[in-house]
Amino acid sequence: MSAYSRSRSTSTDSLFEDATGEFDHLIVTTPRSSSSPPAASSSTSRRRPAKVTKRPKSPPSWITPEQAARAERRTTDSGAVSIVLDCRPRFLTRSDEELLDIFPAFEQWQNRQDDRDNSMNIILKRIFCDVDRLRCSDLRGRTELLNRLLDRDNGLQKIADAENGLYWVSADLHELLSRWRRGDLDPYILRGIETRKSLKDGRISRAEDRRFRFKREANKQGHNGLQIGQWWPLRLAMLRDGAHGSAEGGIAGNEYLGAVSCVIGGGASREIDHDYPDVDMGDRVLYCSTVHGNGLMTKHTKLMLRAYHNSNPVRLFRGAKLRSKYAPSTGIRYDGLYKIQSFEELDKKTKLYRFTMQREPGQCPIRYKGLEVRPTKSENRQWELCLTNQSKANPIQRAT
Repeated sequence: MSAYSRSRSTSTDSLFEDATGEFDHLIVTTPRSSSSPPAASSSTSRRRPAKVTKRPKSPPSWITPEQAARAERRTTDSGAVSIVLDCRPRFLTRSDEELLDIFPAFEQWQNRQDDRDNSMNIILKRIFCDVDRLRCSDLRGRTELLNRLLDRDNGLQKIADAENGLYWVSADLHELLSRWRRGDLDPYILRGIETRKSLKDGRISRAEDRRFRFKREANKQGHNGLQIGQWWPLRLAMLRDGAHGSAEGGIAGNEYLGAVSCVIGGGASREIDHDYPDVDMGDRVLYCSTVHGNGLMTKHTKLMLRAYHNSNPVRLFRGAKLRSKYAPSTGIRYDGLYKIQSFEELDKKTKLYRFTMQREPGQCPIRYKGLEVRPTKSENRQWELCLTNQSKANPIQRAT
């Protein structure tokens, strides 16, 4: 038995194993080299020595020499060398019977939905657990089960489209069905994102995995295939799923459409020493754009003004740093479409604008409390495991 197998332990969470994930496939990365051809040799010209990238004389304390020798190295523009870590948690493999339990559970709820006894709560919790199992299940290689779940007549689509169904169950199932039908079957919340650790100072950074095949375009109006309550741990994950088109900025869009999405997270300006005076009232939000210290209007403010003049709705996301009861416990959550009704200039010197945004009618409620809250406990647990594994993860090994 390997040392890894001996150290693996089962988490108290029923959906994950509390251990670092197994090594994934090979990621081939090599230091960047100049694409220009070498200069012709000349007996009269002095040949310059090749520039050598400085590397640590010995591996850091957190990595063995053997691991450092086979670790994948990546040279960034600044010349720093880093390795790609495997922070993936271990997902428990559920049987087909367990994953199909949602069908009899939902049928039982429909037959008893007029009852007012405690059995209703038991059935609802059962359905909630069934949806959570589906969200945390790796369906790669399970073709027969996947076909059963994706069947448009007798599969999950039937539950998602039920007129007297639960709105949060419908939203979560539509989210899963949309992703699975694209072929994106991996439940890992950081799929398509590389976690890197610097060999110089051990600093952690993340970047898009350019080999990820399921990245979606974010620069579109409307819901763009998102469901109310959909959640991400990082901005990079939002960028991957076409939710928000910026990995850092709070406003995204283009000059023609204006802003198509914004993140309200209680952020503070880097140029002036105070918090943005955002006000969150749920269906009504007072949202402040970005500012510069030079007194010029930022491009993000211009995007919001363009969306206002075009009367275009904007996707609104709430971040965990937002000081509001509607804020998610961690990460960022999608709370629907909001339309800009008016704006005001709060500070002429810094060109600070505040926009009044009203939630569009006819949408699902904001999922900030109750059984339908997002993120769920299992989503928070997976994110905690990713952060825990980050400190003890091994480099992704080469396939033999």
